[in-house]
Amino acid sequence: MRLTPTKQTGTIREAVSLHHRTRSTAARLRRYSRQPWSFLLHPVVRYYGMRETRALKALVALKPGKPEEARDKLLYLMALMTSNATAFAVSEVEHAIHTLRPFRPDLAKALGNGAPGAGDELGEGSPLLPEVARRTAPSRT
Repeated sequence: MRLTPTKQTGTIREAVSLHHRTRSTAARLRRYSRQPWSFLLHPVVRYYGMRETRALKALVALKPGKPEEARDKLLYLMALMTSNATAFAVSEVEHAIHTLRPFRPDLAKALGNGAPGAGDELGEGSPLLPEVARRTAPSRT
């Protein structure tokens, strides 16, 4: 069964939020699978699974309008892929790359080889490392 996104979400943050909510709700419902009454939840779990799939497809298809949105989309999709939380088809990855291609220089700058916490990895005006991380970082003396 092929699911297509039913509506385009306004911004990348809204799409990420929608996917995160549906994913966490589906996971919460799946935790009840060992309960004797869990067969009653089976249709709801399937519904949220399909909703999660649609939200992910909508996020992949959504074209970012600004470099910040492109960075948010890239980081969220990279986090999903590295955590093995969601299985991506090759075509989905290619489509996501295609939508991010116009922001390639900005994304390269955001993911560049700058030192962590130097302030240049996320563009101008990005915050430095939090105070706690600075205090716990090993000294270079």
